[in-house]
Amino acid sequence: MLGVNAWDQAAGNEAFVGGLALPWLQDDADTYAWDLWDADWRDLYVLDAESRLEGTINLTACDLASEAHQAIVVDLMRSAADGVDTGDARPSCGA
Repeated sequence: MLGVNAWDQAAGNEAFVGGLALPWLQDDADTYAWDLWDADWRDLYVLDAESRLEGTINLTACDLASEAHQAIVVDLMRSAADGVDTGDARPSCGA
């Protein structure tokens, strides 16, 4: 998993990833990766083995406390791992 923090939110990085081995990208005002990816808070982007976008799920709308939502995320990750093209899917959680 790779986290991408909004360019103006760097102050919280240490609290979020301190002591973890999570790859973390700090966006900056020169890059605006959030804008390039049309990101929102708590978006999960699933990439395939070639780093192509497989799909996106917002973890606010798709609360992972729900087993149905967990299944949606697992299915998307399995599709990415199996090389199944989902067309940059943004699965609906019915929320």
